[in-house]
Amino acid sequence: MCEAAVSITVTVLTDVLSFATGLAANIPAVIIFSLYTTVAVIFSFIYQLTFSMGLLVLALRMEERGGHSLALVKTVPVTEAKHRNIFVKIFALGSRPNYEKTGKNADGVDKDFASKIFQKWYGPVLMHPIMRTVVMIWFCIYLGLAGWACSQVQQGLEPVNLLVSSSYAIPHYRALEKYFWNYGAEAQVCVNNAPNMADPKEKRKIFDMVDKFANSPHGIGQDSVQFWLKEFEFFLTKYNLPSVTELAPVDFYLSVYHFLALNSNQRFRLDVKWDVDMDPTVFYENYTGPSPNITAFRFTIGLKNFKEATMQIDAVESLRSVAAQYPEYNITTFNPLWLFVDQYEQIWPNVLQEIVGGTLFMILIALLLIPHPVCSLWVAVVILSVDVGVIGFMTVWGIRLDTVSMITIIMSIGFSVDFAAHMAHAYVASGESSPVQRIYAALGSIGWPALQGGLSTVLGVCVLANLDSYMIVAFFKTVFLVIVLALLHGLVFLPVLLSIFVPQQCKISLTKKNKTSTTTKNEKDKRIRNNNV
Repeated sequence: MCEAAVSITVTVLTDVLSFATGLAANIPAVIIFSLYTTVAVIFSFIYQLTFSMGLLVLALRMEERGGHSLALVKTVPVTEAKHRNIFVKIFALGSRPNYEKTGKNADGVDKDFASKIFQKWYGPVLMHPIMRTVVMIWFCIYLGLAGWACSQVQQGLEPVNLLVSSSYAIPHYRALEKYFWNYGAEAQVCVNNAPNMADPKEKRKIFDMVDKFANSPHGIGQDSVQFWLKEFEFFLTKYNLPSVTELAPVDFYLSVYHFLALNSNQRFRLDVKWDVDMDPTVFYENYTGPSPNITAFRFTIGLKNFKEATMQIDAVESLRSVAAQYPEYNITTFNPLWLFVDQYEQIWPNVLQEIVGGTLFMILIALLLIPHPVCSLWVAVVILSVDVGVIGFMTVWGIRLDTVSMITIIMSIGFSVDFAAHMAHAYVASGESSPVQRIYAALGSIGWPALQGGLSTVLGVCVLANLDSYMIVAFFKTVFLVIVLALLHGLVFLPVLLSIFVPQQCKISLTKKNKTSTTTKNEKDKRIRNNNV
């Protein structure tokens, strides 16, 4: 535990806080995911420290006594198994722990072959002056490419991406994009607080409002307007009936009723809401009831340049800006795609919020667990670099910035700091004298575990790569990018940056502490063995 405490704590804190930042989003799917993963990580941490650790202690005590891992019997050492029967040789052979110090490190544990490769071969190659120069050049190229790719990011979860690739609805949506959304989509404008429609001044104001909607940046114009009042005036003129200005208020509204009662105008019946319960399909020639009034109405306009998510966002904003000019009418604009567009508008602000908030949390953790501000600064640079790379290269890979990729970006904050924080802590905690030697030691202790963790995660999500769903494939691609870029930064870029920019004095003197802790640990081990005997 004394060896793994810092690594476990760093991993848990970074993961919990990175996922917890998602709770500040205003998208329900992101909030649910963030809450679930935050609770799951906390539970896993508590489980590892309590139940799992207790089982491990019991297993080690049983191993020390020579107990069988399954049956409650003692095992037979290999040296004593020569004259035993075949059943014992197959099922009851075992070994005893050897407490002799065989290595040179404080705990007497030799590094495995893979760790030696990182320390004895990979480290010297990476720290060669020419290689460090090449790495720095590639780091600058990487930042430039990632920054350019971020400028090409595409927002929004398209409806077609909610379907499997074999769905019959995909050709329908593609036809909509090709033939209608570029020119001919329709938006409804609802006036929820209608004025006195019989008043000429109010009527003129209403027509001015309709004209602003029709001629907005994404409006097609007056030719695309479907407005019952406009058709009603044309109807009065066509049949030489009294004009709107010549009608009394009661006569005006009854005339509108008669107009809507005609079969040729039935398409407008649902566009008008009345304050009295009258059947618009019935003529009221001798109406004697209360004066009817229109409390709400709607009209439709045609839209152009409505194909891409950015165009749709701009169209919604332009229509809502016109509606905001008439607050007394309480205007609402609507199109079935508005449900998606409202989500598109929230994605980018939420992503920035998660990146900034998560990065600040990660810097705080780095400052607490890595007792050197310069190292913490470079950890923060690595976090931002990984996030920029994930957002940029997922765009190049055909992934849009939507709720699915937003969730994985939240994950990337935690993953990106894990490897970097472990590497930086191992660097400053090393007892070596020079920066290069400390990089060798850090790579020897962190390199192989980090590579194992990254490869296991990538292999775990590879099964999702070929599934027939955009959301699942998008999840695979973004997680793949997160892990690959985090490994690249933790094992290549960060060691070079630390060896160049972090001064030689930035290390923790652990010699005395290690000696004391080692002596204490050896004494405890002896007491435990004596008690067991």
